[in-house]
Amino acid sequence: MRVAWNPELAGRPLRDVMEPVVRIVGVGESWSETAVKWSRFLVAVIVWSLAGVILVRMTAADVVRGESVSLAQAVGFGFRHSGSLLSASLISVSCFGVLWGLAVLGGLLAKIPSVGPLVVSLLWFIPLVLGLLMTIVALGFVVGWPLMVATIGVEDSDGFDGFTHAHGFLTDRPLLLASHAVIATIVASVAACLGWLALSLAIWFSGTAVSSGLDAFDSPSDLQVVSSSLSEASLAGGGEVPARLVAAESGQPADIPFSSTFLVFWVRVAHLLFVGYVGGVFWGVVTGLYLVVRDSADGIPMTQMWLESDDTPAESLGEDIPEPVEDPDVSTDDPA
Repeated sequence: MRVAWNPELAGRPLRDVMEPVVRIVGVGESWSETAVKWSRFLVAVIVWSLAGVILVRMTAADVVRGESVSLAQAVGFGFRHSGSLLSASLISVSCFGVLWGLAVLGGLLAKIPSVGPLVVSLLWFIPLVLGLLMTIVALGFVVGWPLMVATIGVEDSDGFDGFTHAHGFLTDRPLLLASHAVIATIVASVAACLGWLALSLAIWFSGTAVSSGLDAFDSPSDLQVVSSSLSEASLAGGGEVPARLVAAESGQPADIPFSSTFLVFWVRVAHLLFVGYVGGVFWGVVTGLYLVVRDSADGIPMTQMWLESDDTPAESLGEDIPEPVEDPDVSTDDPA
C-alpha cells in the first residue's frame, strides 16, 4: 500500500528538478558546492524537459489527432524547442532570484553597526512580503513547470507562451487543476507500482532460477542485493542476484569480482529502464491534465492540435491529386 501511493516515485522528473533547488536555498554551502547544485538543476531541467516535450508531442498526437509522430520527428521537435524549454523555466528562476536578492540586501543593511539592525527590524514587513512572493513563485514553478513543457509540446509555442499559459491555468482554474492533479497522481502511482512490481519480480525470478542451477550439486545459497538505487520503493526485491556470483574474493563485502561487473551493469540498466517508464507515465498524465484544463480555461477542444503535416502540401506527402476533368459538352473552340 505504501508503494501504491507513492507520489515521489511517480513524480520522479519533478523530484529530480526540485531537489537541487531545495539544497541551493537551504543550508549555506561553499561556492563550489553551490555551483554543483546549480549544474544538477540545469541538467535535470534540460534532460527532463527535452524528454518530456518528446513524450508529450507523441502522446498528444496519438490521443488528440489519432496520428502517430515518429520518434525522429519528436526528437527533432524537442531539439528545435530546447531554447524555449529552458527559457520557460528560467523565467520563474529569474523572478525568484530577484526576490531573493532583494531580501539579501536586507541582510547586508543589517550589518551596519547600531543603525542597521534597527532599520531592518522596523522594515521587517518587507522581507515578509518578499517571502510570500517567493512562495508564490516557487509553488508556481513546482506546479507550472510540467504544464510549461506540455504547452510547448502541444501548441508548438515559445517559452514565454508556455510560462503564461501554465500560470494562467493556476489562476483561472485552480480547483479543476488541483482535483485532476490528485486523480492523475493516483493513476501515476498505481502505474508506477505495477511497473516496479514487474521489474522486481523479473529480477527476483531470474536470480532465483540461476541460483537454482548454481546450487544443483551444492548446498543452497541466498540472493544478494547489488543495486539499491530504488530501495525506498522496493517490493519483492529490486536488485537480487545469486550471492555466489558476487561473492567477494578478498572477503570484503564491498568488493565484487570483475567477472560479475556486467551482471551488476545489467541490473542497473533494468533500473534505468524503469526510470524511463516512470518518466513516460508522468508525462502521459501531464499531457492529459493539460488537455482537460485547456478545454475548460481556453475553450479549445481536446481534439484540436497543430502538427507539421498540416502545413505540408499534399503532393509532398505522396498523395495523388486528382486531375481536373473537362466537361465534354463545353467546347473550347472559338465561335465561327
